[in-house]
Amino acid sequence: MLVNLTNTGKHMNNSTSDLNYFSIGNKEISPHENTITNGQGSLGLVRSSFFPEFPSIGDFEKIPRDFNWAQDTNRTKNVIRIDPTGFMETETRVHDTDDREEVFSIQYPYNCICLLEIEGFNGTNRQSTGFFVSPKCILTAGHCVNDPITKNWATRIRIIPCALKNLEPFGSEISTKFRSVSGWIKNRDYNYDYGAIILPNENLFNRIKAYLAFEKAGTEKKIEIAGYPTNKGKTLFTSEDQIQRKSQNKLFYLLDTYHGNSGSPIMVDFQSNKTVIGIHTYGGNPNSGILLSQGVINRIQEWMML
Repeated sequence: MLVNLTNTGKHMNNSTSDLNYFSIGNKEISPHENTITNGQGSLGLVRSSFFPEFPSIGDFEKIPRDFNWAQDTNRTKNVIRIDPTGFMETETRVHDTDDREEVFSIQYPYNCICLLEIEGFNGTNRQSTGFFVSPKCILTAGHCVNDPITKNWATRIRIIPCALKNLEPFGSEISTKFRSVSGWIKNRDYNYDYGAIILPNENLFNRIKAYLAFEKAGTEKKIEIAGYPTNKGKTLFTSEDQIQRKSQNKLFYLLDTYHGNSGSPIMVDFQSNKTVIGIHTYGGNPNSGILLSQGVINRIQEWMML
């Protein structure tokens, strides 16, 4: 059930004038939502993670992997459409040579990036990506929490940081509380296709003891995208390249992505720290993601307080 905005007049006077940025959720909206107008980025948090299942990084690296992935020559282009009407871009795009690399680290920033197992979209389960920005807030794409075809909210999502096939080095948590914005939920405008998963407690965070920094996009050129493409199994893969261009709401690039990468962080190196400036959402020519503008930052700051 879609939850309507409460005290709309008050919120309109205290938030951005663009109604597309207004927070909407599958559960009751909190009084502080849609009130922040000058939200700031976050420096993130980096501490030593607790490894309940992997006492040493050496044990993690001994896990068998399919090294044929690196020699995969099947270049997939324009394979999966999320909406059969065709009004959206494709979600799958590998450009020319596949330059994705498997991640062997369970340290920052990769311990903050999560495999999402999504239930409730038209009776099917899906795999996608999200990332920690606070102890209880996981950012992702809007279409990972609210289906673009059925317009249904997910019924529940299982969050698995740093998943490796069937192994879960930090365990997992299940959430049933989600957020997105009016531009996506009401208008299905892919310029506003972002959302959040709110965890019921800080148990999962207390194992990874970290969350990603984020800032408004600036003049950055080189970016990294790390996530869980379905053609690589339940394993984290990363890719690096240059930003091709920017619009008011989106970043465009030729980094290789695949179905399942939706919700991946778009990161840059800033003051020796990985910092998120966008959220990957679609494949195409080029691929693209949501740019962290002031309106997006405002909502993230509010979702971090839930």
